[in-house]
Amino acid sequence: MAKLDFVNDVIALYVNPDMSLPEGGNAPAASRTYTNNNWCTAVRLASGGTGATTWDGLAVCTSWAALQQAYPTPQPVSGPDVVIGTDAFDYDAGAIAGRDGGTHFDFDNQNADAFVGYTQLSSAWQNVVGAPFVDGGRFMLSTQESSARRTYGRSEANGSFSSAASSEYKQLFYRFEMIRGGDATTWSGASVYDGNSERILFGVPFAANPASGQREFAIHNLVNDTWSYTGIVPVAGARYFLVGKVDFATGTASLFVNPNFASATEPVPNATMAWTPAVSTAVRFGSGGGAPTYWDHLAVTTSWSSMRTLISHARPGLRCGSHHRRGFVFVSRWQHRGAKWWPALGL
Repeated sequence: MAKLDFVNDVIALYVNPDMSLPEGGNAPAASRTYTNNNWCTAVRLASGGTGATTWDGLAVCTSWAALQQAYPTPQPVSGPDVVIGTDAFDYDAGAIAGRDGGTHFDFDNQNADAFVGYTQLSSAWQNVVGAPFVDGGRFMLSTQESSARRTYGRSEANGSFSSAASSEYKQLFYRFEMIRGGDATTWSGASVYDGNSERILFGVPFAANPASGQREFAIHNLVNDTWSYTGIVPVAGARYFLVGKVDFATGTASLFVNPNFASATEPVPNATMAWTPAVSTAVRFGSGGGAPTYWDHLAVTTSWSSMRTLISHARPGLRCGSHHRRGFVFVSRWQHRGAKWWPALGL
């Protein structure tokens, strides 16, 4: 596998890399400075001598993550602390639909086939209502009378979480940042989805707290239309760090508003409520009203421990053959037989 980095003026060669690992887990077999011509228009495969060389499996991608998706190597996981996916919305400005960056969102949680882990086949964001988009000035997801959802894996059925015996993990934490753009914003929240059905919303529901007469951070159970309020009224323009938790085994949902992430133990939630039967295959961001809501640094994990110290390092994760502003190209080719592995870039 060859990498041409136009930003850092480096060309590198990897021999039999472990594609189950991130890019940082593999060291190039050779690298050198490349500054002669900072452009590339084609790739060439060639060989010399009397013996034939055969080639197969060419992939030209803009990121290591995209290369992993071109040649997925399933990676099993174990232990209680697992990251299901992260997304810092580090995309070019435009519609969020079809974007598949961040890390993972390629999880298989169904243990009937004895495999649980990362498939390296990531899901992409899908529009639910309206036209949610990435704000290019903020590098955040923006919603207003719109919403978008992302499944935990490309196979929605295999990425399902529930209390069933076939669901290996039975707990999810959702960490995200929210900025309500103005007083005209009505509802805004991260929703837990079961297929195409919204089940639980963590954030600010449309309905005001009857006790205060104001919209507050709360949990809204859309199955039976009940609410659990925190008593915390959101301030327009303020950035809030929120964590929603679903314990599928006990059928309990919890909400934490600006929790202490330095705490090694899970803090006391600001709101809790029952939710049964709890099943989830996706997470959705959405909002309504006359002002947008901005979202950032989503992390979905199986434990407080794996979530609290997580720093989201978004990878572009674009599909093979696409363009990205980061300015590097991965070229991967496997040679079945012959004298040498010999890719040649048409420069």
